Amino acid sequence: MHAEELIPLIKNADALVVDNDPVPEDVIDGGKKVKIIFVYGIGYDNIDLNLAKKKENCYSKCFNTSNNPVTELVMILITCKIGFQLELLLSGWVVH
Repeated sequence: MHAEELIPLIKNADALVVDNDPVPEDVIDGGKKVKIIFVYGIGYDNIDLNLAKKKENCYSKCFNTSNNPVTELVMILITCKIGFQLELLLSGWVVH
């Protein structure tokens, strides 16, 4: 959603929930009553934290939003590595 579409929707909101899309200065300024910004995702790179602090907005993470996908990816990578090492061992390669 573009900033010009979002600002009228949040001008009376108390909170803002955002994903990893950038939150430009005009959006932070446009949320006159916003007291907290929740980030659904990883990191705060998409929010100008200095501006949010000046406006006395606090910000928080929506925790456990990416735990399952990250865990699944790690398990897949571990499984692939073990399978690859087993394949090398069975074919006579020395694995360190």
